[in-house]
Amino acid sequence: MFKKLYMFILIVTMSSTLMADNLHYKGHLVGSRAAGMGGAFTAISDDPSGSYYNPAGMAFSTQSYISLSTNTYQRSTAEFKDIFTQTQGNNKNWYRKTQTLVPSFFGILQQFGSYMTAFSVINPYSETVNQDTSLILSYDDEIDNRTFLYNKDETTNMYFAGPSMATLVTDSFAIGASLFAVIYEKEKIDSQYASWINQNKFFWQSQYVDESAKGVMGVLGGQWMVSEKWSFGTSVKAGRTLSATSEQQLVVASRNNTTHQQESNDLLKKWDFRLVPLSLHSGLAYFASPYLLLSADVSYYPEYDAVFDFYDRGSVINWSAGLEYYVTLNIPFRFGMYSNQSILKRVQVGDYDIDLYGITGAIGYETEVSALTLGADYSFGSGVIGWSDGNHDAHYTDISLFFSGTYKL
Repeated sequence: MFKKLYMFILIVTMSSTLMADNLHYKGHLVGSRAAGMGGAFTAISDDPSGSYYNPAGMAFSTQSYISLSTNTYQRSTAEFKDIFTQTQGNNKNWYRKTQTLVPSFFGILQQFGSYMTAFSVINPYSETVNQDTSLILSYDDEIDNRTFLYNKDETTNMYFAGPSMATLVTDSFAIGASLFAVIYEKEKIDSQYASWINQNKFFWQSQYVDESAKGVMGVLGGQWMVSEKWSFGTSVKAGRTLSATSEQQLVVASRNNTTHQQESNDLLKKWDFRLVPLSLHSGLAYFASPYLLLSADVSYYPEYDAVFDFYDRGSVINWSAGLEYYVTLNIPFRFGMYSNQSILKRVQVGDYDIDLYGITGAIGYETEVSALTLGADYSFGSGVIGWSDGNHDAHYTDISLFFSGTYKL
């Protein structure tokens, strides 16, 4: 029984990731208009958030913008079935809950001569975990009964910041590029304590993790207005990791022994870590009328084999689809759907392999000089989590609310 408990403690503390949740490529949907349309924006991209999706689309913008801020509140829950096995039945599930409130996008778009230029600050992934769990585990032999306490505080953020430029090559074809500095930060403190109710025995573990990475990401895009009603866009994103480090401290104590470990790792040189994956994106938009716009995107992420298996990635294809409809001249309604597939090549102990699907919606109010948007993003999925005794069922839900204000210059 002690071995099973120790395995659980090891699993919940062993995760050391430097990617957007390490299991999916999509984090926050960037930009309020794009988010309301499920992220299907590659063939549109005519506002400041185009710097992220497809900078070429900015060349077709008829106005300059300042997107003052897109603020996102996110709350997620992951449920893992029957993680704690009890010989008296009624196996207990494990829950992981997170929430965060973050300004996820700021951008400015301005015309200079024949070029549209932009500068953006983007937070595509942010997560805050404050978790306190208390369990009582019961067994046929009451001498094995125990209490288990788990406390975790974790903050993770990823930032992109940099300029973009786009220009018309012809009246119907544009090219554009963005160059972002990328910063990743993660800090985690978690503690676990197990006490045997009918024995003079306990187990305590505390771990501190401080991870950081720096790099650059480029986005190169093209957009073609096939006709007055149809637009096609494509972009490629690629990055280079400049540094990636991990500092960890671990203290383990029992009734008769205490150990302390401290470790530093250069994740770039030692494990061939990549901060930003290569990805290819294509989109199609249909301007059905001055009031109705339909769009769809497909994104492809190639397979990647790292030196360290933990950073291996399978090939992934994600899709998104959206619409925008102006109920009146001042009130747009947006709706979207998307997929966010698991990137795992194989399920290892502690990994949860869940394909996610999302639904978005937003409503706005616009004038000639400003716009306000309020929207929501709900995603869900089911799959498995790898565990010491095999795979267990896993379920995930996430709700995000976003609000933004835009000023048109």
